[in-house]
Order: sequence, then structure tokens, then C-alpha cells
Amino acid sequence: MKLFQILSLLALTTIAIFPASASPAVAPASIALRDVHGVLQHPLQVGTNKAVVLIFITDDCPISNSYAPAINKLYSDFGQKGIAFHLVSVDTGVSAAAIKKHANQYSYRCEDLLDPKHLLARQLGATVT
Repeated sequence: MKLFQILSLLALTTIAIFPASASPAVAPASIALRDVHGVLQHPLQVGTNKAVVLIFITDDCPISNSYAPAINKLYSDFGQKGIAFHLVSVDTGVSAAAIKKHANQYSYRCEDLLDPKHLLARQLGATVT
């Protein structure tokens, strides 16, 4: 069942996963985004994690929103095992407060990053949420 959830999530959501051995040419650590608290984050720096999972979302996408339970389950199952999860909000005109509200509404527990200029999305080739 877990495999089906993961495959379904991958089929309809743009996800980027970087293992700790990811090459700097593939995952440049220079990209920095603010999280919903205003703190500058470097989502492509794996650091002490085994991998980093980036899930691109928008708050008004019904497909993204329908995957909230599966995303939360994956976070619960793997977040404590050294896998970092980040939601990447690519909405251009949505405030951090609105993104926090959306995260609370869907009970997201992973970090929410703001990418209104699509820096990370462009670097990784993410084209849909």
C-alpha cells in the first residue's frame, strides 16, 4: 500500500528527491528560499539528512490538496528516519500568512518554503504541482 501511495503521489505531484550523494552539478546548494517564518533555508543542502524531498504545491490546487494525507503519512513514516521533507509553495501572489493558514488547514507538518519567483522550480525543472 505504501508503494502505491508513493507512486500515486509521484504521478500527480512534482517531487524532487536528492540523496546525500547528490552531485553539486545536479543539486546546487546556492539556492536559498525563505520559509513561512522568514528564515532563509537552503533546500538543496542535504546536510546530515539521508535525502531531501521537495514537494511543489499551490494552495488552490485540488490535486495537491487531495494528497495532503499521503504527504503527511510519508512524512510520518520517513521524517524520523533522516529524510527531510519540504513543501515548496510556488504561488506568486500569496502571503506567508496565507501559506501558514493553508498548511494548518491540511495539517502539514513538514517545512513550507516560499518560491514565488520560481528559482527552485526552474532549477529542478518542476513544471506542475
